[in-house]
Amino acid sequence: MTVLQQMLQVQATFESQILSKPNVVGVAVGLKETEGVWTDTIALVALVERKLPLTALSAEARIPRQIDSIPTDVYEVGQLKALQLLPPTSRFRPTIPPGVSIGHFAITAGTLGAVVKDRITGEKLLLSNNHVFANSNDAQVGDSILQPGPADGGQTPATRSRRWNGTSRSATSKMPTTRCPTRATRRRRLTRSPAGVTRRCRRWWRSRIQSRASAGATAAWLRRRRRKPRPRPQP
Repeated sequence: MTVLQQMLQVQATFESQILSKPNVVGVAVGLKETEGVWTDTIALVALVERKLPLTALSAEARIPRQIDSIPTDVYEVGQLKALQLLPPTSRFRPTIPPGVSIGHFAITAGTLGAVVKDRITGEKLLLSNNHVFANSNDAQVGDSILQPGPADGGQTPATRSRRWNGTSRSATSKMPTTRCPTRATRRRRLTRSPAGVTRRCRRWWRSRIQSRASAGATAAWLRRRRRKPRPRPQP
């Protein structure tokens, strides 16, 4: 049994006893803090709404320095409330958390991946897949991004949360916007358009496949021409 497993076992044993004390709202296992400095000592922690001096506490309300030879500590956490999340298809304002419905006005709906920052300007940006924000590279700069997505009740301009800035690296996935196809897709066998290739790329792929087919047929014809004729048997 590891040290952490032992601590969790002690926590389960004495949890009800510690929670019965006034001002205690939780019990946990964490590192002990001494004079404002975190130590490497693992302790049984009592979570309280407000940390009070020992002189203001009765003997029954105090947390003992050790429980079953395990050091203790007290963390002030304030008032704890259960988090009540709305369904992911709801409208979230002013803060939009990751994992909720969002999307370009011309699609059905997608999912918000994260909120990121531009490394140069520090501007906050919403991050999602290419097909969610850029409509598979068919979006225009300034298009409305709806939260929730259109399929979940999003409408322009009532639920418009942002406008697409046209930056594929920060607002969409790493699909190319000017070069078609990517280097990864070129390595695939040219039998069909790879998944994720946009409509503007399909014509390129068809012509490439046809060109390769014609080149293959030409090469085969040349090989046949280069073969030396078999000598005919003499009568």
